[in-house]
Amino acid sequence: MADPSFLAWCEQHDVVSTGVQPGHVEQGWRGVIATQAIEPGTVIMRVPERLLMSVASAKRDPQLTAGLEHHQLNSHQVLAIHLLLEAARGASSFWAPYIQQLPRQYTTLLTWPRAAVQALQVPNAQEAAAAAQAKAQAEWAAARPAMHQLGLA
Repeated sequence: MADPSFLAWCEQHDVVSTGVQPGHVEQGWRGVIATQAIEPGTVIMRVPERLLMSVASAKRDPQLTAGLEHHQLNSHQVLAIHLLLEAARGASSFWAPYIQQLPRQYTTLLTWPRAAVQALQVPNAQEAAAAAQAKAQAEWAAARPAMHQLGLA
């Protein structure tokens, strides 16, 4: 179940859900769980755009905009820096209740150790993993100057 302060934040900012609630599923994932039968075509959740962390919300932040002004970053990098800056703001961040709900650790192909990637035993999978890791490292390196300028690195 989601933190009550997060649910209160959602309600305060006009998030509407019908027949669903946040929760954990058997496979260990977080998700939205149906609490009643839902007819096809039913809108189960409405989230106002102002609550979405996006490149658009990043552009509305004067500190972030100034910090990114002289850097050529893609949307993933901008969004990652936006999230890091809001997390660094702690409780004063508008998105603090949302950020508190995010997982603190995760497992993706990018974080697999070399031995685990090699254990895939499929050359295409190993190449995909290596390419994804190289891309992530390059994007991180390109984003570091902006992060440093914002006091995040």
